[in-house]
Amino acid sequence: MKPTDRSYAVDRTEEEWKATLSPEEYQVLRQAGTERPYVGEYTDADGMVHGFLWDQGQFTTIDVPEAAMTSAVDINDRGQIVGVHTTDGTTIQGFLLSGGA
Repeated sequence: MKPTDRSYAVDRTEEEWKATLSPEEYQVLRQAGTERPYVGEYTDADGMVHGFLWDQGQFTTIDVPEAAMTSAVDINDRGQIVGVHTTDGTTIQGFLLSGGA
């Protein structure tokens, strides 16, 4: 196969793309929706540890109320966020977050 310098101009509005592509194709091809959501933890300027969710370019902090530390560990097959937290600094407890952060 030899290289070609052919190019094809495609001039469509976003509405036309939405009508042409399936919702999943539109998300991947037109909105770069190929990155899976992921979770982790970060330490803020005051030394507090917080969990986070990164999903489709949006960063969301996850904190268990009254926790001294929250860490998001994984996303299970059901889409739930699995993590740990502590309120007293010594006893670690698990949490399961359903329906978003």
